[in-house]
Amino acid sequence: MSVLSLLSVLSVAQAQELPVDPEVPVSRSQAAQAQVEEEGVSLVFRGLGESWDDPYLELCYKTQLFMGGVGILVPLHPHLLLDLEVGYSRQSGTSWVSELNKPGADATVFQMIPVSVLGELRQPLSAGEIFVGAGPSFATFQEDHPSFEGEDGVPRSKTSGVKVGAELRLGIRLKTRYQPQVLLPPAPQPLVQGVALEIYAGRRLQRGSTPGFDLGANRVSVGLQVMF
Repeated sequence: MSVLSLLSVLSVAQAQELPVDPEVPVSRSQAAQAQVEEEGVSLVFRGLGESWDDPYLELCYKTQLFMGGVGILVPLHPHLLLDLEVGYSRQSGTSWVSELNKPGADATVFQMIPVSVLGELRQPLSAGEIFVGAGPSFATFQEDHPSFEGEDGVPRSKTSGVKVGAELRLGIRLKTRYQPQVLLPPAPQPLVQGVALEIYAGRRLQRGSTPGFDLGANRVSVGLQVMF
């Protein structure tokens, strides 16, 4: 009877050493979802350079300019990203007297807010990722100029509108050596989890030959991606 009791105790102890919840295989979709949730939304602070296609803008303004912008990166899949970008530029210039074919004496101001919503396919690298993107682009503009009569006979001192087009983009993101200080709970965790250097070249295509400014442009960007 004592031998049976000893064997019973040994069997119970051996059972307790076995894992209660054996590891369950994770599907590809579950692994991808976990990776996306771990990555989270990030911000990119960009310095944008544009070279506009419109030759008439060159008469009053610089058609090669530098502006600031911000991108919001939303991961949808380990190989797919949504990139929402907003920029802003403001230039001072002079009016153009078409009758004399020379600059006038009146001051003008041209403002533009380029917005793009791109889907990006990306390929992870050991030091970052390369990506190619495409999507719609909207260039909102406003020009303050001397008053003149429009075709309807109404004097106007501003011209504004939105140019709809598309954008193509190719770039790379490289991880930096930034390492946040890891704090143990209950201490607050670092807000910034990583920083990457981003460089891309792109092309904004304006749809058709709509009247007014042609805001199609070649674009380049250098920025810092901040991951939270």
